[in-house]
Amino acid sequence: MNNNIVHFYTSIENGVHSTFDGTAFAAPVIEFLRCVVGSKVFVLESGLTWLKHNLNLRMPHVAPDVLTFGAGNVSELANPVSADAGQRYCHR
Repeated sequence: MNNNIVHFYTSIENGVHSTFDGTAFAAPVIEFLRCVVGSKVFVLESGLTWLKHNLNLRMPHVAPDVLTFGAGNVSELANPVSADAGQRYCHR
């Protein structure tokens, strides 16, 4: 996640440089970017780091083919659930 944030900030910075370099607005816009966006990126990275160190979740590993549907699965999904539930759980 941190790498994505850094890449996002770098992309913005490159866009600002390509747009404003050589103009009178270059220095103020770059400083604005560093102060406003850079500080937000720093806070976000700090928050993610804190979560990584303090949030202890154990996520189960799932096989990569768990969401792969075969022909049997697709036909099973196409059947109405209510009809099946009524046959199994409703005793008349």
